[in-house]
Amino acid sequence: MRFEDPISRNRVEIRNPCAWTLLFGPFYWAKHGALGEGLVATVLTVFSAGLAWLALPFFAVIVLRRRYVSNGWRELE
Repeated sequence: MRFEDPISRNRVEIRNPCAWTLLFGPFYWAKHGALGEGLVATVLTVFSAGLAWLALPFFAVIVLRRRYVSNGWRELE
């Protein structure tokens, strides 16, 4: 996934979000600006005894794409 900020022309390329989310969980989402989703995922992980950590990678693409688009970035390609 590649995104571009239309104002500053900054570009971000996100590769393998599922793998990175499996390794770093909600901290990876927070790095990309999805703080709210990261906090919710952290709470779910604590209350599910870590099982939510294994489910997070399935939502990584959806969460990151939605976050960038809602912040005004446009997806390239």
